[in-house]
Amino acid sequence: MAGEIVTVVLLAALLHASWNALVKAGPDKYLSTLLVACGAGLVSLPLLPFAALPHADSWPWLVASACCQVIYYRLLAAAYRHGDMSQAYPLMRGAAPLLVALASVPLLGERLHLRQDIAVMLICGGVLTLTILRGARAGA
Repeated sequence: MAGEIVTVVLLAALLHASWNALVKAGPDKYLSTLLVACGAGLVSLPLLPFAALPHADSWPWLVASACCQVIYYRLLAAAYRHGDMSQAYPLMRGAAPLLVALASVPLLGERLHLRQDIAVMLICGGVLTLTILRGARAGA
């Protein structure tokens, strides 16, 4: 993989973890989440004139995606309000690919192949197991 790609991926991971840490550190988790999302929108705003308008067929999917994102942000804020970041962050990140894989069958008719199913289960299971074990050790 090209060094530029690795750099961009690592920068994205750093930014993602940073905004999650800001949300966790803020006194009002939902307001912090809202401010981070609005800040990302403002940063993206100057690029809007250079983007093509989405095709009309994609608008229902864009609206559905926005609704899912709002639900995700609300759940994330609630998780950070009630739990430790070392548990909430991996739980939210580790469950997402599994939920997408499960929802893609009834919603899109997409079906993963057996090897892909196994890969999703191993990756998500590993992340979620680490989260559960960390929580069990913290409670002991």
